[in-house]
Amino acid sequence: MEDLTTGTSVKGKYYVRPASWAGQWNSEGKLVYGNTLFESENKTECTEYLNRYTLIKLIKENPELPVLPMVAYEVCAGDDFAYWGGSWGAVKIDSYFIDDERVVYKSEDEPEIVVEKAVGHDAFMKMTDEEVKEAWENLPWIKAIVVHIELP
Repeated sequence: MEDLTTGTSVKGKYYVRPASWAGQWNSEGKLVYGNTLFESENKTECTEYLNRYTLIKLIKENPELPVLPMVAYEVCAGDDFAYWGGSWGAVKIDSYFIDDERVVYKSEDEPEIVVEKAVGHDAFMKMTDEEVKEAWENLPWIKAIVVHIELP
């Protein structure tokens, strides 16, 4: 599966197509001529298509990895229903672990804050930068395909 790109055409539609495909664009960067995989008048539909494509690609390339769906709080507006519908958001491979309160991402969270919480303030204040880095690396990370579930 190849990398995809998105953009707009001279017809005013949004599109998704492989970056390697030939095409012709005007001076404004709009596609004049060329095949597309998906077209829509709605940019969100193209983004969701790209997110689904990326999820399938990552699962095919990494079948051994678990998939972690991360549901935005807005999707679950109450407890009066058992299931809620959402839309496919951003997809990436990341490492995570769950502490007492939340999911911690290796690529996004601050090592100092997470390590301080894990070892306690007093112990953290005595640690060198190298010890903080080592403690960060030794957290119980789980590598996974992370899928964000957003509002429909």
